[in-house]
Amino acid sequence: MSDKLAITAHETGLYRVFALDLPASRIAAFTTQQGDSYPLRDALGVTQLEPDHVQIVDLTELKTLGVETYLSEGLGIAEEAYQTALPILSAQDGMVAVIASAAFAGPDIIVPQPPVSFLTLLQEDRPHKPHLDLSSTSAEGQVSPATPEDEGQPTPMPLWAKTLIALTTLALIYGFFALFTSGDAP
Repeated sequence: MSDKLAITAHETGLYRVFALDLPASRIAAFTTQQGDSYPLRDALGVTQLEPDHVQIVDLTELKTLGVETYLSEGLGIAEEAYQTALPILSAQDGMVAVIASAAFAGPDIIVPQPPVSFLTLLQEDRPHKPHLDLSSTSAEGQVSPATPEDEGQPTPMPLWAKTLIALTTLALIYGFFALFTSGDAP
């Protein structure tokens, strides 16, 4: 049995790396959730594991790219943070599961069972913030782009303003008419 690994309630920016001691032909079935069946989750001993935050990486193929490049560019881990893990990962051949903090639902205890074994814990240089959905129905619609003809054109006068001007003009005309015609009467 492996050591127990604690997951805290609001953990962010951590990656746990686990070796997968399985033949390549069995990796896909082991690391894929099918309904309630999720062998990787069960082997880790956790209650929930979000597959979108689990990366399965072939370290043998990664050696051409470089483990350092994957850690720094792919995961955003500072060089100082992965220096102690680099010998462990470089010595490893085969498949590993890189599991982000977001894969876990909250506080839990990882108790890895074969064919899974813990390799290392890595921390991002700057943890990713959770994605916030800022869309709303009020933001939906279409905006027509301004055309060159629209530039410099005054905005049209509202109908209420046109009506007010027309009524004021009529009142003035009636007032002048009444003023000038009232003096002619005997």
